[in-house]
Amino acid sequence: MLPSEVVALQLHTVTYKYPHTDRLALSEVSYTFSRGTTAIVGPNGAGKSTLVKLLTGLLKPTSGSISAQLPDGACLPPEQMHKAVLFQEPSHLYLTIRQNITMRLKPTPNEDARIYDALEKAGLSKVLKGLPDGIDTLVGAGFGGQTDLSGGQWQRLALARLIYQDAPVNILDEPVASLDPQGERAVFELFSQQAQSKIIIFTTHRYDSIPRNTKIMVLVDGIISESGTHEELLQNRHDYWSLYMSESLNRVVPGPASLLVRKKGQ
Repeated sequence: MLPSEVVALQLHTVTYKYPHTDRLALSEVSYTFSRGTTAIVGPNGAGKSTLVKLLTGLLKPTSGSISAQLPDGACLPPEQMHKAVLFQEPSHLYLTIRQNITMRLKPTPNEDARIYDALEKAGLSKVLKGLPDGIDTLVGAGFGGQTDLSGGQWQRLALARLIYQDAPVNILDEPVASLDPQGERAVFELFSQQAQSKIIIFTTHRYDSIPRNTKIMVLVDGIISESGTHEELLQNRHDYWSLYMSESLNRVVPGPASLLVRKKGQ
């Protein structure tokens, strides 16, 4: 059985280069993710998704290392730590709601209360009331599914699965991409409530929804450009400020994001 507690996730000069290319996706990235919530932000192609795959153990660093620190000081590679992962486009598993959440074909005693709690926190309680067999409803258009779900509902179902796992490390890649503004605020509020006891890492391009107590890492061209809180980074008037202002402008006037603006000399 794998150790359940992780107190920090550490990157030590991590570099990654995809095969058949000379461009570094990440270059000598060092950072410590401690308990609490950390947002990874940056322009398209900055290396955010690559970093997520490295943190989950799906990719191995070209050089450098990643380790999960346990309370006794011991360290584990990321693929061995107890973690829950949610990607931007979660798989559509043509199973029952129960099976989608527990990832088991047969029910176990006393699991219903945890399932209902996860569904409520993920914002699926109203949807559940309309299903013919409740949590035992087969969902998905294939394999005889009784009902299909919308893109946002599939993403919420994947979020409920993550909540049910109750892992000490949660890694999410664009977790609110298919949700409306109200839904994304609820998800980020849920992260804030769990921040004291878990390491929660997520990527996002919706800067206005990031809780103000969140630590923020800014990636640009595969390196950490800056890090800090929302207020600190806005005061710096550097890359985060440019990204935030561009995203704010696009909410008012739809159109292509402006180019990343740097202060003169940077």
